[in-house]
Amino acid sequence: MWKTKTQAWLAVVFIGLGLLSVLAYEAIGSTVAEDGILQEPFALIPLGWLCFFLGGALAVSAIASRVWRGRHDK
Repeated sequence: MWKTKTQAWLAVVFIGLGLLSVLAYEAIGSTVAEDGILQEPFALIPLGWLCFFLGGALAVSAIASRVWRGRHDK
């Protein structure tokens, strides 16, 4: 039971971090310098996707664990 709750909370945290990464990327924005170089916080894009996928995997794992235990506890 404790493991499922931990997985669920971690899923919420990672999905929240992914959302914060996307929002931070949008808030910071991107600009083009005078010499033509694009300046943007590019690291936030893969970080956001990584957090979304990790949170989604943890959520699926927590749900599957809860369903599996529900079937075998009866």
